[in-house]
Amino acid sequence: MEWVALLCVVTLGFVVSAIVKSERKRLAYWRYVASERGLALTSRTRVFGTSDGRLVEVRLKSGARGHRRRVTLVRVRGKQPADLRLGDSGLLMRMKKPRAETGDPGFDARCVVGGDAALVLAVFDGPTRTAVLEARQAGFTYAAGEWQLVLSGAATEGLGEAIDEGLRLTRAFETPTDVTERLSERAARDPSTEARLMCLSMLLSRYREAPPTLRALEYARTHEQSPQIRLLAARATGDVGLLASVALALVAPGRDLTSVEAASSALELLGRRFPHTPEAEAVLTSWLEARTSDPRARLALTVALGDIHHPEAGRYLLEVLEHGESEAIRCAAIGSLGRVGTLEAVPHLVPYRDKVFSVVLKAAARDAIQKIQLRSGAAPGGSLSLALHEGAGLALFEGDVSRMGENSPVGSRER
Repeated sequence: MEWVALLCVVTLGFVVSAIVKSERKRLAYWRYVASERGLALTSRTRVFGTSDGRLVEVRLKSGARGHRRRVTLVRVRGKQPADLRLGDSGLLMRMKKPRAETGDPGFDARCVVGGDAALVLAVFDGPTRTAVLEARQAGFTYAAGEWQLVLSGAATEGLGEAIDEGLRLTRAFETPTDVTERLSERAARDPSTEARLMCLSMLLSRYREAPPTLRALEYARTHEQSPQIRLLAARATGDVGLLASVALALVAPGRDLTSVEAASSALELLGRRFPHTPEAEAVLTSWLEARTSDPRARLALTVALGDIHHPEAGRYLLEVLEHGESEAIRCAAIGSLGRVGTLEAVPHLVPYRDKVFSVVLKAAARDAIQKIQLRSGAAPGGSLSLALHEGAGLALFEGDVSRMGENSPVGSRER
C-alpha cells in the first residue's frame, strides 16, 4: 500500500505545482494588463485605479451561490448621468418610469432607456447605439452608473480587451459638455430620420434661441431630404418657399406615405398662415391638377380650399360634398364652403342641414349657410331669400321656407 500513498503524494504535488504555476501566470498577466492601463494590482485578487480619468476595478470572486468556480468581475465607472438607465426590452423594465426614446426604432425595440428625454437624445447617437448593442451582446450590463462584465474563471486572457471596452462605453455614456451642441450634431448627422426629427424637435421645444438650434434649423432648411424634418424647419422659420416645396412633394415622382403626410400638413399650414401668397395658390393648382386619391391628401386639399382663394374652389368642394368618401371629408367641404362659398352653394348645403342624421354634418351645414348669407348680404335664417341658381331661374332656399313640408324642393339634393 506504500506505493499507493506515494502515488497520491506525487499526484498531489503535480496538482499543487500546476495550481501555483497557473496562479503565477495569472498574476503576471493581471500585473501586465494593469500597468498597461495605469492601474495597480492591489492584491492577489484585485486590480484597481483610474485609467483615462475613469475608475476601473477588477476583482476575482466566488461565483453564484451553489457554484464553486470563481469568476472575474470587471467594473468601469465614468461621469455618467445620475438618472440614466439602460435595460433590456423585458416587460418589467418597460414599466419603469420615466422612459425615453432614442429615435432609433430598432434600438428602442431591443433596449429600454430611462432618464431625461433631452439627455437621452444627446447621449445615444449612432456610434453609441452601435457600441451599446455590441457590448450587451458580449455580456456587458449597465447599472448604478457603471458598466459591468463577468468573465468566467480567473481571466488569464481577454481581460485587457474587457477593460478597454468598458472604458469605451463609459466615454460614450458620459454627460455631454453641451447638450445642445450634441443635439444639433445629431439633428444633422444621425443616420436615423426619426432621430434627426426628434433632436430638432427637442431643440425647438427647449432651446429655441440657442445658437446650436439656429444652426440645426439652417441645416434642415438647406440640406435635409426628409419631408417631415423640412416641414418642421419651415414651420419654425416661417419659410413659405420651403413650406411650398414640401407641399409639392405630393406631385413628385417616387413619393411615399411619409411624403404625402408631410405634404398634406404643409398645405394645411399654407392655408392657415400664408393663404394670400403666390406660393400657396401655385401649390393648390398643382394639387388640383394631380387629382390625388389619397384620403389624407384629399382632406388637406378640401380644408385648404377654404383658406386659399382659388377659382376652382367652389366646383371642387361641391364635388366632394356630393361624392365624398367619408363624413370627415364632407364636413371639411361644408366648412370650406362656409368660408369661401357663394349663394349658389346654399341649395347643396340645405339637405345636410335638414335631411341627414349626422349631428356633426347638420351643425356644420347650418353654420356654413349662415356664414354665406352674412357674407353675401342675404336674409338671415327665419326669413325668405331668393337667389339665381344655375340652370333654374329663381330658386327658393334657406330660411324656414325649407321646413314647410317634407316635399319642399329645398330638401332635394338634385336641382
